Amino acid sequence: MEKEAEERSKFLIFNETVVELLHRYSFTFDYIQGKDVLDVASGEGYGTFQMSKHAKSCVGVDIDDLAIKNANANFSEKNLKFVKSSALNLPFEDSVFDVVVSFETIEHFIEHELFLKEIKRVLKPKGILIISTPDRTEYGIRRPEINPYHLKELTKIEFATLINQYFSLSQFYNQDFSYQSVIYPENNSVNRFDNIIFENNLLKNNSISKSHLFNIIIATDYILPNYHNVSIFNGN
Repeated sequence: MEKEAEERSKFLIFNETVVELLHRYSFTFDYIQGKDVLDVASGEGYGTFQMSKHAKSCVGVDIDDLAIKNANANFSEKNLKFVKSSALNLPFEDSVFDVVVSFETIEHFIEHELFLKEIKRVLKPKGILIISTPDRTEYGIRRPEINPYHLKELTKIEFATLINQYFSLSQFYNQDFSYQSVIYPENNSVNRFDNIIFENNLLKNNSISKSHLFNIIIATDYILPNYHNVSIFNGN
């Protein structure tokens, strides 16, 4: 655990946004075991690198030259590579990936249909998509500052409607940040989660509300895997 923390500190400023991002990547691990994985909008590559520890192969793509340069400089594994590419024109043959992961990407452009078509094209017929985006309604209330890089944010219904146009099966998850980052199924009937933590020699009930900032969807045309009920990540 200490070695992992040291490794992470070399590349990340550990804050709320980073915890949320790390949680999303750790959420993929059960789904990518032994799989060929594409990470669309991989940024500096740390999350892609973490997935490569579990996947058969991992490719990260990003449109930013410096991000790809840094990712290739910092992370070198036999099953890992980084390629400069637009999310809307992926440089791969059809049906080559078992899993496509894309976190906080779709809100950065307006060509959502083209993006989903590209994902469908590079996914194998039994492949799955794991994708997230801010919930426009809740995100706008709790983080009201305008993000100039978000060109088209989606509500939960808009996001689900879009994904369901391209995939026959999907599972919706919500993510929020409390003392931990929490991912849970949309159809979970519990209103709060009680997470007992031990701190300063005292047991504390760290209850977590079910309001959320981010929507996550796992989608496929084959069999929908279901590895998670509630997923809690405390950054350790």
